[in-house]
Amino acid sequence: MTAVPLAILGAGGHAKVVIDIVERMGVYRIAGVFDDDPAKWGTQVLGYEVLGGMDEFLLHWRSRCPQVVIGIGGNRVRQKLYRRLSEGAFLVTTAIHPTAAVARDVEMGEGTVVMAQVAVNPGCRIGPCAVLNTSASVDHDCVLGECVFIAPGARLCGNVRVGDLSFIGTGASIIPGRTIGRNVTVGAGTVVITDIPDDVTVVGMRARVVTPAGRTPGGEKR
Repeated sequence: MTAVPLAILGAGGHAKVVIDIVERMGVYRIAGVFDDDPAKWGTQVLGYEVLGGMDEFLLHWRSRCPQVVIGIGGNRVRQKLYRRLSEGAFLVTTAIHPTAAVARDVEMGEGTVVMAQVAVNPGCRIGPCAVLNTSASVDHDCVLGECVFIAPGARLCGNVRVGDLSFIGTGASIIPGRTIGRNVTVGAGTVVITDIPDDVTVVGMRARVVTPAGRTPGGEKR
C-alpha cells in the first residue's frame, strides 16, 4: 500500500507532536513542513525540512499534496488557516494517536488532532480542527465547538458543552452538564462548577463542602 502524501502546517513544538502522531498512524508520508516564520525556512523538524510559508504551500502544493494536518496550537490562528484551506479545497486531515481511546460512535470533526492517551467516550461530538491534548478526558455526550483546545490532563465530565475557540487549561476539571461559552479561557487546574459565559477567563478552585469534614458522602467516618 502506497502511503498518502501529506503536509504539516506549523513547525513549532506542537507540530512536533503532530508529526509523531502522523508517523505512528502509518497511513501517510510527510512530504514537507510549512511555517510562516522565515527563520525556520530551510531548517528541519524531526528530520523534515521546512519548505516555506503558508502562501508557498497554498500556491504550489495543491496538486502534489492535497492533504494537510494543521500543527498549530493557537486557536484563532488555527481557525483562520483551517477556513483558508477549506476554501481552497484542501482536505484537512484528522490525526488520532494509536493509544487514544475514542468510542466508535464519536463524531470527530475534520482536522482535529487527538494526542496520546486521550479518552473520548460515547455520544461525543467534536467540532472541526479541535485539539485534544495528551491524557485529556472527554466523557459521554460532550459537545466541543470549532477550534477548541483541551490541554493535557484536562477532565470534562459528561454532557459538557464547550463553545468555539475556547481553551481548557492543563488539569482543569468541568463537572457534568456545564456549558462553557465561546472564546473562553479556563485556567490550569480550575474546577468549573457553573456555566461560563462567552469571552471571559476563569481561574481558581470553586470547591464547596457537601459533607461534614471527616465523613464520606454516605455519612461514614474516614
